[in-house]
Amino acid sequence: MKIAIVCQNRRVVGGIETYLRRVLPELRARGHELAVWYEHEGDATRAPVAEEATAPCQQLDVSALLRLQEWQPELIYAHGLSEPSLEEPLPGVAPVVFFAHGYGGVCISGTKCHKFPDHLACERVFGPACLALYYPRRCGGWNPLTMLREYAKNARRLAFLKHCRFITVASQHMAAEYRRHGLGDKVTVASLPVTPDVPVADSPALPSDTWQLLFLGRAQDIKGGAFLLQALSLVAAAKLSRPVHTTIAGDGEALGEWRAAAAQLVASTTNVSVQFAGWVDGEAKARLLARTHLLVLPSLWPEPFGMTGVEAGHHGVPCAAFASGGVREWLEDGVNGHLASANPPQPSGLAKSIVECLKDTAHYQRLRQGASERAQRFSMARHIEALENVFREAVKRP
Repeated sequence: MKIAIVCQNRRVVGGIETYLRRVLPELRARGHELAVWYEHEGDATRAPVAEEATAPCQQLDVSALLRLQEWQPELIYAHGLSEPSLEEPLPGVAPVVFFAHGYGGVCISGTKCHKFPDHLACERVFGPACLALYYPRRCGGWNPLTMLREYAKNARRLAFLKHCRFITVASQHMAAEYRRHGLGDKVTVASLPVTPDVPVADSPALPSDTWQLLFLGRAQDIKGGAFLLQALSLVAAAKLSRPVHTTIAGDGEALGEWRAAAAQLVASTTNVSVQFAGWVDGEAKARLLARTHLLVLPSLWPEPFGMTGVEAGHHGVPCAAFASGGVREWLEDGVNGHLASANPPQPSGLAKSIVECLKDTAHYQRLRQGASERAQRFSMARHIEALENVFREAVKRP
């Protein structure tokens, strides 16, 4: 099949690009002809979503839409653009399968989360009433022009989705969200393929003198790094058998605030240390996971899936997280980690889930085994099979 991949960034910025970098070689190996049409070049130091041998890349602008049409794709596999005027003509070129990695089209801010009076997942259907609640519930920033612009953009995205043949999502949580926005049988679930970037070492020797915790993701308010740092003081008070060292790997706008909070925590708390590792990928990420006891996923928004948790599972690393969004579909309390209440999320609840994972050695070893077993469910072969079924049906469906 001749497939045009349409995405926002040519180079790896986050989960969407990581997903494409893993999936596109597999689709190419199955005999599909691919080409990537991207909106932004991105950081030249980051890896591209596809090598030229896998899928030639072209920047997508208004003039490039004609070249896309001339290429005559049988299908467009879209992953969201920042400019609606580039996205809206796509169904006129070829049938579109849209992978909804986030909440585009169903939330002004894209977080599907209120911040006041507490962080809580939003269950409203997107519409004009969202504008009235945007400030009282602190759904996003304070700029009214940004609010109106993002509302208009998401309204256009929702209208665009109604012209797509299928909307593919990674979890039943996301499927329910899009179905209640009038998309019905267009919505289909294809569990994400979560495979290690490099081969996983057998039974790595974990540090025995310190509990090694890891945060892996973007430094954004909704990712909960500040809650994690508050929770660490409570973890220290629980008097675990070893000191606790936490590595925060990632970058973003909240990093400065988190560094300041970490410095204050370390200065006032014994048996706790914090290190900032910056952005890690590939072998550097694998080395970090190989010496990690526990991944902490303190996200305050309902994660559409939470891929880092499953990725850690391949290394036998269990997870402590808030019970929200798609996380509940791969993290089972007491099996491959522990869940904290997300109604609302509190540092105390997160601290309890961390302590539950680490306080008993035999239980911790069972969590490691459960993490490895659960991770195997999210295979590339299973994802590609589901994806190809959707592609074939999209081309056939009038």
